[in-house]
Amino acid sequence: MLKTTLEKDERGAPIAVTDPRIPFSTFGSYLSVQALTFATLGVEEPGAGVYLCGHVSRGRGKREIARLSLLDETAEPIETVARVEGERLVLNCPDLAGELALCFDGPNTLRVFGTDWLGLDLEAIEHPWVAGSAYPHDEDRWVLNATPNTLRLGLDPLLGRVQANITWQPGGNLRRMRFALLPDAKRLDVAIDYFQSTWKPEPRGTTSEVV
Repeated sequence: MLKTTLEKDERGAPIAVTDPRIPFSTFGSYLSVQALTFATLGVEEPGAGVYLCGHVSRGRGKREIARLSLLDETAEPIETVARVEGERLVLNCPDLAGELALCFDGPNTLRVFGTDWLGLDLEAIEHPWVAGSAYPHDEDRWVLNATPNTLRLGLDPLLGRVQANITWQPGGNLRRMRFALLPDAKRLDVAIDYFQSTWKPEPRGTTSEVV
């Protein structure tokens, strides 16, 4: 997971400081969350930010799957910073109250928890010459086929909802895939599953069990 060191604040109290060069992950997982100073998604270069990354490309695919940005009450992206608290990666905006927490539920599942009004935006940008895909698995769940990363993700909202925004190119390939994870009555709990062929969501633990 992200490496932390102890430093002191202005009052001399010890604080944990995250080393952004070390990814947040868990043993045996092909997924990580990283604070990157430079990244490329497709033909665009969105630059510094917090990214969901995949590591199953066998040296040929891309690392960055999607940029993670907090969403305000109007579902608009806002400044997002990450810090580690124990077994959780916490996302917050320096200028606003509220936060979201990410935690691994085993090697193949990343859970997103929230008890405030914040949502989370997953922005995946496709290569114009490589066709990915996104489709509804059922009424509530979505599947993201991240072709440049040679992996597939299932989005399972346990609390809240997943709102997809898909942009197509004139030739028929996907240009951009965005998924807004939005809270319901200020509560958000979404499981992001990595799978290879058939998605079979497992029984989910509670927040405290997962952490």
